[in-house]
Amino acid sequence: MLLKQKLNDHYPTLKTNKEMCYSALIISLLVYFFLAVFQPFGTYTFHHSYKYLLLLPYTVIAFLFFFSADFLTHKLFVNWNLKKEIYKNLIVLLACSLANYFYLISIVDPFPFSTINLFYMVLFTFLLGVPICTLNVFATYVFIKSSNVQGIEDQEKLKTEDHIPSSLHIYPDSGEQISIPKKGFYYAKSEGNYSLLYYLRNGKVQQKLVRLSLKRLEKQIGDETIFRCHRSYVLNSTHILSGEGNSQGYKMSLENITDKIPVSRSYVERVKRCSV
Repeated sequence: MLLKQKLNDHYPTLKTNKEMCYSALIISLLVYFFLAVFQPFGTYTFHHSYKYLLLLPYTVIAFLFFFSADFLTHKLFVNWNLKKEIYKNLIVLLACSLANYFYLISIVDPFPFSTINLFYMVLFTFLLGVPICTLNVFATYVFIKSSNVQGIEDQEKLKTEDHIPSSLHIYPDSGEQISIPKKGFYYAKSEGNYSLLYYLRNGKVQQKLVRLSLKRLEKQIGDETIFRCHRSYVLNSTHILSGEGNSQGYKMSLENITDKIPVSRSYVERVKRCSV
């Protein structure tokens, strides 16, 4: 029951020609490697001046058939599973066997067609091809799965970034809404029920006093890079240049700002992490 479920599990297919080429190339190179190095199925008894050159077409045959199979699978099928992938590989191996046999009797060692020799060619091809295909199926599955996970993470990151506002929209208790570019906001200082904003506009640092408590301002901004560093200050950590002092009297230097921003003891560690 478990095996049946595994066979019917979704199997991701190769989506680009580049991926298909790589997969088919790896298979064909493995075929040549085993034929040339281990010389199985009587290959070692074959003597010819161009022996290793004559082995190359077997790799070409493997490449063309496996690439074509992956290409047609991607173009013609939507729902693909492990069982279909296994069937596909068996069919491709059978097709390679036939092509290998006709190459053998027409080029390598010309002799009349023989059913028994064809059977042996099919058997030899499967004995060599099944382990290679098994490795390829597993490796392809791992590669595509990891690529898809990375792709999903990248998409989620983009979606998250799309929702990060490029401007800060501040709504005072009285007066009109204020919009400040997020990158241009430096810090805000509490002035009782008011907040004094420091931000960059037209290349110059501007100040604006708004009727809005620092607590409500921080809540409206709602950005993890802009936070309270002192009971009277909210700063944009992306503009931190350096810090000095200790937990008893720590102060921050910001870009384009001459004043030092005090940091309360409870916020020192967080500010230090942002300034690294």
